[in-house]
Amino acid sequence: MGGDGFLCDPESDFGRAANSHVVPFEAIRHMRCLVLLGEPGMGKSFVANELATQAYPDCEVRLLDLLRHCGTDTLLIKELLDAAWFKEWKETDDRHLELLLDSLDECRARFPIITAVLGRELK
Repeated sequence: MGGDGFLCDPESDFGRAANSHVVPFEAIRHMRCLVLLGEPGMGKSFVANELATQAYPDCEVRLLDLLRHCGTDTLLIKELLDAAWFKEWKETDDRHLELLLDSLDECRARFPIITAVLGRELK
């Protein structure tokens, strides 16, 4: 980290030496589950919005900010798995689905087992 508390630019000489493990998103995009963690206000939602606006021919990309409002697994399933767009994708689209779920941290305060429910339902 630099003096400002942020990661040194991984493309600078110092950044490459200090953070040789840092890779661009495209290098890890193929992974089945990625979680972006950070303090409130660091720009996680901004990054999710940026990723959602990029076009990928091999996948359907959806940014969902429904977690901040979910407090039960019934509501989550209704808002996600029972959504018309999800059913249509599942039945007709042969591309994989890339879900960007924002506000997981806010949801966990009211719904502590959200990660277990997501894992079970998205399996």
